[in-house]
Amino acid sequence: MAPPSASAQDKALEYRLARLEDGPALWSLAKANGLDENSPYAYLLWTEYFRDTTVIAADGDDAPVGFVTAFLRPDDASTVFVWQIGVDDAHRRRGIAGRLLDELFERTGATALEATVTPSNTASETLFRRFGERHGLSVVVEPLFTEELFPPGHEAELRFRIASATS
Repeated sequence: MAPPSASAQDKALEYRLARLEDGPALWSLAKANGLDENSPYAYLLWTEYFRDTTVIAADGDDAPVGFVTAFLRPDDASTVFVWQIGVDDAHRRRGIAGRLLDELFERTGATALEATVTPSNTASETLFRRFGERHGLSVVVEPLFTEELFPPGHEAELRFRIASATS
């Protein structure tokens, strides 16, 4: 399965596992890109305890310009669950998010990928559907968390499960 095509500039990016010192940069990227805000402490936890499932896209100066945080499901270690994915504004629309997912999937050896997406987040929906297409996997979308479970103003979260038709 070929990763998304990348521009010559992005071919210089390094895709690597997270290091503890990446935590502050991931927090800044998440905040700058309007992702659900977690505390700076949470990103230190991700880079310390979930470093094997946190992939960074780093520029020539080794500074993170994109990331995906994820974990292997405790009840099914063959499924990797994507918590957050973000790419710096200056590097968007170059296939980096797709490449981060490809790297995560390959590095974990998972056979299924899951994530939740709000109904209005068409960019994430497209990202996950394209991931399924690239890997020849089916994409099943189902309700997971209704909006009544969240504070006012937060949409429901739909689960995207991307796996072979038999899993």
